[in-house]
Parts: sequence; C-alpha cells; structure tokens
Amino acid sequence: MVNNGKRLSFGAFGNSVQSFSTTSDKIYQRVYSLNSVSLPISLRSDTIFSATDEEKKGKLPAQVGVGVQYENVNKYKIAFEFVNTGWQKYENSAKPESEALKNSYRLAVGGEFIPDYTSYNRYLNRVSYRLGLLYEADPRSFEGEQLTRKAVTIGVGLPIVLPRQQTSFVNLAVEGGQFGLKDALSENYVLINVGFTLNDNTWFFKRKFN
Repeated sequence: MVNNGKRLSFGAFGNSVQSFSTTSDKIYQRVYSLNSVSLPISLRSDTIFSATDEEKKGKLPAQVGVGVQYENVNKYKIAFEFVNTGWQKYENSAKPESEALKNSYRLAVGGEFIPDYTSYNRYLNRVSYRLGLLYEADPRSFEGEQLTRKAVTIGVGLPIVLPRQQTSFVNLAVEGGQFGLKDALSENYVLINVGFTLNDNTWFFKRKFN
C-alpha cells in the first residue's frame, strides 16, 4: 500500500484430491403388478438383494482459485475471482454417477463505491454502494449440456457510528439470477441477504481507575 491509499492485492487458494470413506445400505425389491392385489401383502413383493453397512471409498476433486483486488481506500474497490474444480475426478463407489460429472468453474466480478467517506451532513454520501456479477458452470449436466448459473447482485453498506467514532455497517444485498438450462430446466430466483459488520476495539483501551 502506498501513501495515497491505493492498494493492489492478490490471493490464491487450492486443495489437492482428497479421499474419504463412507458406509451405505442397499436393498433391491421386486414388486408384482396390480393383477396380484388378491395376493396377501407379504407375497406382493420380495427382496432380491440386501446389504447393510457396506464400506465404500471415494475421492473429492482438487480445487484452485485466484483473485485480485484494486482498492482506493475509502473511495472504491474492484475485485475479480476465478475458481475451478475438477469434478471429472470425483469418485464414490457407494453411488456411482450414471453420467460423469464435468469440471466446474466460477467467475465473479464486483465493485464498491463510496461517494464521500468524510461527509458529515449527507448520510447517503457515506454509504457503500456495491455491484456484483457472477457466472458459474455447474458440474451436473442434462443430455450432455452443462447447467449454469448467472446472477447479478446489488447492495449497500449502511454505516453506523458507535462511541469513540468507531464505524460499523449494516449490509443489505439483493441477488437475482437464473439457474439451469435456458431451453429446458430453468429456475429464476431472488435472494435477499442481511449482514452486520461490527467494529469494536474498546477491548484494547487501557482502563484507568481512581
């Protein structure tokens, strides 16, 4: 960070393939047709296969993500994030997928703007205005076409000045998006989020007693 308050930050995270163990129960039954209603209930179906507490193994895929943010402190922020997960490497012998999963990824871009952080007579100038865009490819697919999620988020951070001039925030956001396939399985949704950022450093003040 330089003296003019401008800062460029980079971040990255990831994990390798992780193995896991699980147990499962299975039961396969044969049920006779409606023409057998005259049979006693005990004879209308029979168990072909049954197993309990079968020990199975699987693997969770590797994941890697990178992000970058440019910030002019107390004025604006612009951030970018990309995450990729290799779901094609997913394994679960307890429930093998009928159709292989596809590698997924998430791309997000967001920004924040504060008109005038030092304004005392106009509250709206000290509010943080936020906007975000999201595109995500889901590991699941339908007839070979991968499901996707597209979303737009708008929000505000409402400052609350506490004693000793400490500022906390009430964060409000509305997300509208679409999940699925455009011409087949499509779901439109709206999410409302409420959060709080509480800043309190009174614990670090040295107390004096007379």
